[in-house]
Amino acid sequence: MLRSLVGSEMCIRDRSTGICDCTQWSISNMQLLQAVSFLMVLAGIPGSWGEFYLNRQNTTVYGPAWSDVIVSYGADFVTCHGEYALCFYSNCTATQEAAWAPGVSMAECPCDKHDGLYMVMINAILDESEWRSTRERCPLGALSCPVPNTAPVCAAINNRTLFKGAPGVDELGYVSAYSFKNATQNPGSTSCADGPYAGCMTAPCSQGKDGKVSCQCPVATGPFQIGGEDKGCGGIPSGSYAVPYTRGDYALVPDHCDVKLPVCYQGTLDAVTAVLAEDTINCPGKNESAISPGTCLTFGYGLHLGKDPIFTEADIYVNRPPLAPTDFIERCESRSKNYTLPGKRALVITTSHGVLGPNGCTTCKPTGVASPEFTAPFYIFQDAGVNVTLASIQGGAIPIDTEARFMTHWDTRFWADPTARALVRTSPSIANLNFSDFDLVYMAGGWGAAWDLGRSAPLAEGITAAAGAGKVLGSVCHGALGFINASNADGQTFVQGRNMTAVTNRQIEQLKIAQITPLHPETELRNHGANFLANHGVLTDIDQSMVVVDGLLVTGQNQNSACETAQRMLDLIV
Repeated sequence: MLRSLVGSEMCIRDRSTGICDCTQWSISNMQLLQAVSFLMVLAGIPGSWGEFYLNRQNTTVYGPAWSDVIVSYGADFVTCHGEYALCFYSNCTATQEAAWAPGVSMAECPCDKHDGLYMVMINAILDESEWRSTRERCPLGALSCPVPNTAPVCAAINNRTLFKGAPGVDELGYVSAYSFKNATQNPGSTSCADGPYAGCMTAPCSQGKDGKVSCQCPVATGPFQIGGEDKGCGGIPSGSYAVPYTRGDYALVPDHCDVKLPVCYQGTLDAVTAVLAEDTINCPGKNESAISPGTCLTFGYGLHLGKDPIFTEADIYVNRPPLAPTDFIERCESRSKNYTLPGKRALVITTSHGVLGPNGCTTCKPTGVASPEFTAPFYIFQDAGVNVTLASIQGGAIPIDTEARFMTHWDTRFWADPTARALVRTSPSIANLNFSDFDLVYMAGGWGAAWDLGRSAPLAEGITAAAGAGKVLGSVCHGALGFINASNADGQTFVQGRNMTAVTNRQIEQLKIAQITPLHPETELRNHGANFLANHGVLTDIDQSMVVVDGLLVTGQNQNSACETAQRMLDLIV
């Protein structure tokens, strides 16, 4: 049951009086949804940003784009109108590798040409740039872009520019998509065990002199479904994989419920039945909810807010906003002032630890720095005329957390900039830098920071030197661990007695990493004598934000706080 109003708090401590002045400001529920929307788990750094780059990203946990994996019909598809090719059930033939997809097994598939409404699965868009732009413009697929031809990929298909610049695709005749008619008439499907299948969604097609259309489709391996009932699974059929719900999930879905923030409950049948019978708040209490098999995401409620605090066997979901990610997750202050600070220098520091486990772990999940926690400050400093150096603990390639890469417009801007991407590949080590040469020193978070920021002797020495030189210091989330071993000029622990914030123990517990990461910022700051401050929501801290200014020290609570943290740091050098 969602009962909280969300606020963000900024506290400024006067070092001469010791008084902390806090001013409260609030955000709307819509901004809440936007702020905690963990949009599309995206992984990897592109190796090329030419006119065409094959989308090799694991667009779902099941594999790359050509796996054609459907997680949710609502969130995964957009509707277009125009000419397209349909490889609904095609017996394909293995063929030689295509120049536009080096290293990928290929099949040649006979398909039909059509003109009318068609559907494109966003997860399966083979042109990486169009995949990014479509996922950003339509984060919830048809729920975000309900009008045909709203999605960017539609224009690329209809204008024959989807594979522009792709080697070996001299002239694009058609692009393979899914028939809207087939989708709405539900002709059924046949499930197949692990095997090769052609992932034809958005594949390039050509028309021969005989009028027949043939599409070049990458081949995936795994369980799949093919269109139509009682079809054969042998050979290389065109297919896709619709992820089943296998845990006996049921959803208690709002049904014509007129409340400000309708909530969907998900769990076992017993769990959601208990909510329906006993809850007195929100849609169940109004007798305006219905139990249905499936997940809340199936019904368009894709934003997970955690366990219900009373009905603890049920999870709470709400609608994501029908908007593309921009800077909603960042609680930037709305301000009219513009900075012009030529000659100033900023040092942005990230982790070098890239796995959720000890160094060298080959079975651990990848992690690193949370992209928005360094891209937002990077551009806020740079746009103010500040010369920015991006460094890491060990130097070299910076690991990027795959679950927090494209969350804000700062991320989109950074990863589309080849000059910026080059900085990530060749970052200097902090051991080779003089921190006192910089006017601002900022430390980004991310789960990787839990392993190295609080254990780096060069970082502690650099922060100690910068503090002694009167530089402006800042951090967000796990970045605050970089302060715990630093000292003041008198040898006292740097954080002792300071008002500070960072990611809360509650948030890392809710994200289920508390038993994995070795250092927890809230615990470490408290243990080292800091006055720890944070905002707490009723259900979760993930949607909260706080920025604390203590003298020349600025700290932000979590991934929502990087923008305002950088703004406050600039305030202190003007």
